[in-house]
Amino acid sequence: MAPDESERSSALEEARRARLRQLIADHFNAVWKFLRRIGIPEQLAEDVSQEVFLVAARRVDDIKAEQTSERSFLLATAYRVSRELGRKAHREALRDVDTELAAMPNPEEQLDEKRACEVVYRLLSELDEDVRAIFVMYEMDGMTMNEIAKLIGLPIGTVGSRLRRAREDFKARYERHLKRLKETR
Repeated sequence: MAPDESERSSALEEARRARLRQLIADHFNAVWKFLRRIGIPEQLAEDVSQEVFLVAARRVDDIKAEQTSERSFLLATAYRVSRELGRKAHREALRDVDTELAAMPNPEEQLDEKRACEVVYRLLSELDEDVRAIFVMYEMDGMTMNEIAKLIGLPIGTVGSRLRRAREDFKARYERHLKRLKETR
């Protein structure tokens, strides 16, 4: 390899590394939270997130350099990687959800927030797999139905019907939770 080619290759490789570092800095937390919301236990979310960024490292040249494209690529990758893991063990592990909370001034508020998060994660874990990811992507991650359809390779009508089913199921589960809560008081 000629010296000029070697320098260009080295500069290109350094640019790829810098881009990957920026992807991690910008999106690691979003990927981790997304994985938790779709049912990956906390103890595995870190490992799965790292696997997502290993895929990103291999495909860094394919990822469009705009915030929404990067996020869509990474969440799609996270979704695919998580599906490969199998979910039976993850559902059992979700019973021991321990969520990270933002620092709050009042310990009572922290406890209330933690309990609310635990309820939401438990209710999410009870949703059917085929609707849970769509619900999380749309309602919690703010993705559009078009983005979701492209991400998981479903027709937009299917995404819409699954989102509707997920909303109805989540609402019914939440109402049952509130009813049980009132009965115990």
